[in-house]
Amino acid sequence: MNYAILLAGGTGRRIPSTKVPKQFVRGGGRMMVTYALEPLLKSNHVDCVCVVAEHEYRDLIYADAEQAGFDVKKIACYAIPANTGRQGSVLNAMQEILRDICGVVDVEQISDDDAVLINDAARPFLSTKMVDDCYEAFDGHDGIMTVLTLYDNIYRTKEKGWTIEITPMDREGVVIEQTPVIFRLKKYYKANMALMPDMLCRIKGLSEPALKAGLEVVTVEGDDRNFKVTTEADLERYIQLKSENRE
Repeated sequence: MNYAILLAGGTGRRIPSTKVPKQFVRGGGRMMVTYALEPLLKSNHVDCVCVVAEHEYRDLIYADAEQAGFDVKKIACYAIPANTGRQGSVLNAMQEILRDICGVVDVEQISDDDAVLINDAARPFLSTKMVDDCYEAFDGHDGIMTVLTLYDNIYRTKEKGWTIEITPMDREGVVIEQTPVIFRLKKYYKANMALMPDMLCRIKGLSEPALKAGLEVVTVEGDDRNFKVTTEADLERYIQLKSENRE
């Protein structure tokens, strides 16, 4: 089985101008979260989806996706956002998948081949093709990370200032993580549980637990258009692009 997790539990504190968390801001007639959900529901590789979201937004997500004509039956369960941050929410979602979808209490009861894909609700430009490309590259590996190759020079600055401290850092082999990412569910679940309880809140990247556990994670080239809405400028760009391409 191929499960997917959509992380839609953030509070959007970096964009204080919105009345709702950024993932629920509309552009081109739909909420941001609905665009991020679309490729998961449309991909033939994804069997079902677990959405991480607060209770007050779940009916809105379902209704918006249904109105857009998506196969909402693939939304199999919801999970509570964790107070330990993004990675804690991922763990909550995996536990919901095991309990509500798989019907097990022990991860050893699921197949070694079961996979979990994770996407951010703040990436409304993810394509179904990119999701499918990730699955097609997944065979024989523990994990797939979509990345962007870094072409700009990298400098280190002094703390709390912009004064350049050293010469450019070597960018050879340096990449930028995007989502989606895919992992073997059993191995990735164990990798996250091994970080409980104090280390999980310090995890920054979705692949970090897998890498700490020694899993083999390979890369697939991402897409510059699949940007994450993080700042006010990103939000304005999202609204403009979706409004221009409104269906």
